[in-house]
Amino acid sequence: MQTINYKKEKRMKKIELLAPAGSFEKAKTAFLYGADSVYLRNV
Repeated sequence: MQTINYKKEKRMKKIELLAPAGSFEKAKTAFLYGADSVYLRNV
């Protein structure tokens, strides 16, 4: 007979590093230094 453990596990949510980038070059640099994503703002 197999025992099933129903104990709830606490799982941490993945944190995403979002970096601002004003140009394509800055976006590449942000990724190079570990950003998961970047945002661009068209002004």
